[in-house]
Amino acid sequence: YLIFGHVVRSLYELIVDEYLFSRHIEHTPDFKFYGNYSCDQKVNDFYIEVWGYPNNNQSQIAIDYNNNRIKKEKIYNQLNLSLISIEAYTLQYSSVLSNQPVLELNHVGVSYKSFTSLFAKTKPAVQPVKDISFTIHQGEVVGLVGESGCGKSTLAKALLGLVPFSSGTAKFENIDLVNAKRNDWKQIRKGIQLIFQDPLASLNPKLTIKEVLQELLQVQLHYDTATQEKRMLSLMDLVQMPAATLDKYPHQFSGGQRQRIGIARALALEPRLLICDESVAALDVQIQAQILDLFLLLKRELSLSYLFISHDLQVVQYMSDSILVMQKGHIVERIAAKELYNHAQHPYTQQLIAAQF
Repeated sequence: YLIFGHVVRSLYELIVDEYLFSRHIEHTPDFKFYGNYSCDQKVNDFYIEVWGYPNNNQSQIAIDYNNNRIKKEKIYNQLNLSLISIEAYTLQYSSVLSNQPVLELNHVGVSYKSFTSLFAKTKPAVQPVKDISFTIHQGEVVGLVGESGCGKSTLAKALLGLVPFSSGTAKFENIDLVNAKRNDWKQIRKGIQLIFQDPLASLNPKLTIKEVLQELLQVQLHYDTATQEKRMLSLMDLVQMPAATLDKYPHQFSGGQRQRIGIARALALEPRLLICDESVAALDVQIQAQILDLFLLLKRELSLSYLFISHDLQVVQYMSDSILVMQKGHIVERIAAKELYNHAQHPYTQQLIAAQF
């Protein structure tokens, strides 16, 4: 009798789900994404719709490719169907179809111009970043390692528009970063966010965490009060912090907790690329491991891409799919993370490895 009841209930749920899924007009999708790309001189279109069912913690996704339905499946979410998780899942499929890199750099450089002051000698121009080329695709983690002063943080600043590129081409989702205007950067920075080494220094000590996040959501995304509250709770859930966090000040948290809050702030604008500049360097080993695992969880759940900057080769290898080795402004080697210790070719990479032991 119990088995029969279970079978009937399962069939009922299946029929109801398929019925709701097929009714495109009566049941409006929660999220839509449209795009196209060129292949073999032909423009291909894809259209994606997602329906959420918060009550039973699942949703459904449909993908049309050149007006043909190519995929339909259920998604069982661990994030309670927050809008960001549905959107990221959708963008993951769209990136596979379009096969476009998130970030593409070709022979870029950054220079600091020479200057003369009244009481000092003329200082020569400095070029901390020289002729760098690499790409980062959707859902990929690229590590960047090198000694202090080699240009890692300068490159990160240039990607955020804080210092200008002096040469080459740089594109974020086909948006030109080299020639971007001030108004363009307002939109670009929603897609590229930075996670700092010292979260306490980057958080306003006079504001609660709620006020910090509210400012972002109101000014940048123009959310109303109810949507702000829902989004902030979703962000706390994403970084595994309790809702009571929102009513406290930065100084009331430990270093690891503050870094989780910093991650939540970076995720608030729904970025596609996170730049992590020594984001776990100030944490002890146990907390480092927890934050790194959180980064990897968010990568899987939100289909994020990372440029992960660090001095620690072991940390970078754990996080990354591939690793860039930087010396005196140049990328001297790009190597798969799993091959770092056994197949490094460049002498400088081998020196960095030897220095760890």
